[in-house]
Amino acid sequence: MTATFDHAALVAELERVRNDRRLSWRQVAAEAELEPSTLQRIVNGSIPDLPRFAALLDWLSLPADAFIQRSSGRLDVHLGTGQIIEIRNTPSKALTPKQLRHVRGAVEEIIRALEA
Repeated sequence: MTATFDHAALVAELERVRNDRRLSWRQVAAEAELEPSTLQRIVNGSIPDLPRFAALLDWLSLPADAFIQRSSGRLDVHLGTGQIIEIRNTPSKALTPKQLRHVRGAVEEIIRALEA
């Protein structure tokens, strides 16, 4: 099994949460206890080292596995509560970003229905 770090997904999630919380990048850096220039380099394409990656994961309240792409194996859906839904019936090929957004939307709809 080949696994890779999904830098684009990390940056997209940082951007999503930043926008949801209406924060500046400087505020995100302060909350994550990173230098603003370090965060900007990460957002612009630099791969974070482990301590900085851990700080961002802590700020996002997500496990590291949320940003690992597998070429095969299971598909994990990470809930904001730290819970993970493991799906064993996985696609035979990698999902496109659009397909992943649809999966995410479907899971969000299910959770909203469960909470209603």
